[in-house]
Amino acid sequence: MSNLNFDCLVRIFENLEGDYRSLYSCAVVNKLWCQCAIPELWKNPWQIESYVLCAILKIYLSKFPRKSKELLLKNDLKIFNVHDSPTFNYISFLRILKISCLEKSIQLLLKRERISADHLPLLLREFVKEIFTKSRCIYVLHVNSTYQASEILIHAMETIPEAKTCLSTVSDFKCAKSGSGGERLYPILSTILHNIKRLYIENAKITKDLAMLINSQRKLQIINIKQYHERKPNSDENQVCSLHVKNSSSVTQLEYEAYCFSMQLLPKFENLKKLMVKFEGIEFTRDEYEPLFMTSFKKLEIFSWICSHKIYLDIFARFVLLNGQNLRHITLRARNDGNSRLLLGSITITCFNLQSYDGPIARDSVKEFSKLLETCKQLKSLRLYPTKLLIKTSSIDDLLDVITKISPTSLMELRLMDSWKMSLKPFEDFLKSREMIEKPIKFHYNPGIMNSHDFHQVCTKYQRKKILDFNMGGSYFD
Repeated sequence: MSNLNFDCLVRIFENLEGDYRSLYSCAVVNKLWCQCAIPELWKNPWQIESYVLCAILKIYLSKFPRKSKELLLKNDLKIFNVHDSPTFNYISFLRILKISCLEKSIQLLLKRERISADHLPLLLREFVKEIFTKSRCIYVLHVNSTYQASEILIHAMETIPEAKTCLSTVSDFKCAKSGSGGERLYPILSTILHNIKRLYIENAKITKDLAMLINSQRKLQIINIKQYHERKPNSDENQVCSLHVKNSSSVTQLEYEAYCFSMQLLPKFENLKKLMVKFEGIEFTRDEYEPLFMTSFKKLEIFSWICSHKIYLDIFARFVLLNGQNLRHITLRARNDGNSRLLLGSITITCFNLQSYDGPIARDSVKEFSKLLETCKQLKSLRLYPTKLLIKTSSIDDLLDVITKISPTSLMELRLMDSWKMSLKPFEDFLKSREMIEKPIKFHYNPGIMNSHDFHQVCTKYQRKKILDFNMGGSYFD
């Protein structure tokens, strides 16, 4: 290790991101290790405990330029040691900027120092100015903040020349519900941020200005939207879908969790590798599902569709037939029409690389389930729900016998959710088969599946043999 050069050490320490204890230990080995570890140790202070963060802010303050210190002292803000001079200007190592975390940390610092909160704007303004001046590049920017903080950020970007260079490297951007400052913030960010790869929108109203920011990105790869503050379809949201067309080919991951969902969003993103949708507000008719199976996702690897309303399994079966060549993970949770045979058949025909199936299955789908297990040789996880959730109980015995008979060696986890019932003998035969092939299984079950002394004895027996790792509990939307 003593012969490793600077670049090698930097790459090694990058893999210790967030492990502050180990990074600190590395920093005190020698001068070279210190120079390599300190930037990684100080690039993201926002995960540290609040009381430590207050101390970090005071260390930052001790390296502020004389003009800033004089301004703070003039306003009775003596919250740093005038004679302190740390070895490094630690604020220059900052690579992740979360405005709301900075704002809250300053509030806490003022409270601990028994200084009026009226000084918050001044101190926040000086911190933002110092960050933009000293930190040569910010990679992660979160702007979920108050109106006051947004105005300070806007002013800094307009008046500090280094701000544009500092923020031009942002690749992760998150905006969340905040004050009205976002209406002025997004147009300015649109002129600076062009290299965002990962975009997170959390309960922030999607406006034309935010759409403009989205549309100004060159190679956006991940879009993650969570919108639960709107209880009805948002016309602005549909506008974003149309404005973002020209850049959609670079997007490989779309996660959308909201009260409502616009089906018109899907055809825009033909190169998706990951599509995850969760909503609870709108129940679609068969015709309204048309965009789902009219869209080609040939590169799709992960597909998740969770909603609280009825879905039509034949439509999703068709979707899998069209897009299942590379699918490795399928999640499908909703009330359904019970037609799981078509769905399992489509998976068997196309999804040869399937590793996990989390979805409905009818107890009479024995033939289709058997073919699926024989075809999908890489299947590691099964999470099974009885079709038509309105049925109070449904027996899993025949389906469990199929797993026992085929004994897939790749299977590592079996979850039986909701209203399944199970007899003791099929379950014990299943565990015997796992013992014979020497393949342990993680087994999760609903408490109502079986609650007898014999059942718990069997579980304990195979747990001791290290064949069974079992847990109780689990609901439909876990």
